[in-house]
Amino acid sequence: MPDAREPSDTCEPDSDAVEVGLAEADETTSEDDDGRERVVDVWTCNLLAVRVFQHCTITGISAGLGGIWWTGIAAEEISVVCRLLNVPASQQADVTWDVRYMGKCVADARNQRAAEAARRREHSR
Repeated sequence: MPDAREPSDTCEPDSDAVEVGLAEADETTSEDDDGRERVVDVWTCNLLAVRVFQHCTITGISAGLGGIWWTGIAAEEISVVCRLLNVPASQQADVTWDVRYMGKCVADARNQRAAEAARRREHSR
């Protein structure tokens, strides 16, 4: 999966934005997280992908004693959520790409935090 793609012609930075609440229910949150919901602005052209993303689970595989290696969101799960949310078939490919990209970003951030925590533990020995 590529790291980025060209923005859609229908998604302009100055388009209307909608406030979306993002819950911080994540077992890998930092110690300074206060557990409150975060509100972010989402361009209306990205709102459908964000709604699908909110219903998906970032998955990982057990890395043995090393913890979990986060892998992102499976395309199959996105497909199921798209059907549940009645995403038009003509938009499902773009939504799937966007949601997989968001899942990859979250997985990469979680893996980086886990690696940093492991380095801190190693240095404290």
